[in-house]
Amino acid sequence: MNEDVAITLELQGLTNEDGHLRLEDLTSQLTALRKSLEGIDRGFDPDGRAGLYYRVVGLSHNSPVSVKLIPVRRPKRKEKDVDISERHHRIFKELESITRNEPPSPEVDNATLEEIRKLTSKNRSGGARLINNAHSVSFDDAFKKNLSYFLEHEEYSVGSIQGRLEAINLHGKNRFWIYPSAGPIRILCEFVAGLKEKAKHSLDKAIWVRGQKYFRPNANFPHRMVVHDFHEIETTEGIEKLIKMKGCAKSDEGSVQMIRRQRNAWSK
Repeated sequence: MNEDVAITLELQGLTNEDGHLRLEDLTSQLTALRKSLEGIDRGFDPDGRAGLYYRVVGLSHNSPVSVKLIPVRRPKRKEKDVDISERHHRIFKELESITRNEPPSPEVDNATLEEIRKLTSKNRSGGARLINNAHSVSFDDAFKKNLSYFLEHEEYSVGSIQGRLEAINLHGKNRFWIYPSAGPIRILCEFVAGLKEKAKHSLDKAIWVRGQKYFRPNANFPHRMVVHDFHEIETTEGIEKLIKMKGCAKSDEGSVQMIRRQRNAWSK
């Protein structure tokens, strides 16, 4: 077992239950943890699929209750496509950003953040903590306050983004994901029913998307868009070159200034 990527969830018992946990509360917390881990995993996967599942390797009812997990690469997912260590550390990077009152990455959607918020519930446990061999994140009142702020105080601007439409979901809410040439790996786009056929025909094509771009407080990139309209780009040569160059720009301009400039340009 690789202890470097082991994760332990610790849950304090409830005072009104003689220091124990109710079964429904324990299962609810474990479900919230699973969905949180899978949501972060999917957000950073180029195909938008979870690359890992979690194996239970330890259980303890000592104070606190603890569940020890290790991530395992899903069947049929190749090693070169799913780096277990990289994805493991991404989880704690996102959680620690919230602890520091810094916005989560745009790839982490609001549904995942809502699952993380469930771990802060004082009605289901006397306190929760997620640890590995190097980090510890407490889902306490301060963490809940920071997370709630990012969920409840979105900012928006009207503008456009260029990217490739590579994933679409027409069940329930109409949504697709674009993979922009700069910034986050992908951005969730919600669209009205009247654009459904147009979206289906634009799958795997480069497009310009225009609508409301939603930002979390202090974030440089949007994490979602409400699409008013979009159109295909006739040639993808330019965007493909930009994708290959992503992260390789050389300039005297600082990274923060560059990102802010890009964000302002999107709003025009």
